[in-house]
Amino acid sequence: MGNSINLQSMDVSGNSSKQMKKSKVCIGLINPKSPHNVGSVMRAAGNYRVDAVFYTGRRYPRAVELNPDIPKMSRSVSRNVPLSGVTCLTDNVPENMQIVCVEFAVKKKKREKKGQF
Repeated sequence: MGNSINLQSMDVSGNSSKQMKKSKVCIGLINPKSPHNVGSVMRAAGNYRVDAVFYTGRRYPRAVELNPDIPKMSRSVSRNVPLSGVTCLTDNVPENMQIVCVEFAVKKKKREKKGQF
């Protein structure tokens, strides 16, 4: 019973977490509009220990400016994740960083009016 097991994270090459180089992870948002959605991304970024979040466009800062009643992103999980507006997302990518693109866009179907088929 007195045995203990030392668990360490291993990468695919078998190196322990102490030997692994920490990867830098950033999230890029293309012209986001909703402060609520950006807040959700920031909370997720904090939970997953993302290093930074960047966004392009003017819609998000404008929405924040026009809606001062929107709660500030003050949750502790996102406090350490910088949020920065940039002109182009790829201008801020270090040479050795791998880019992964994901788009979560759902095309909404037009609602049919009652009585129409």
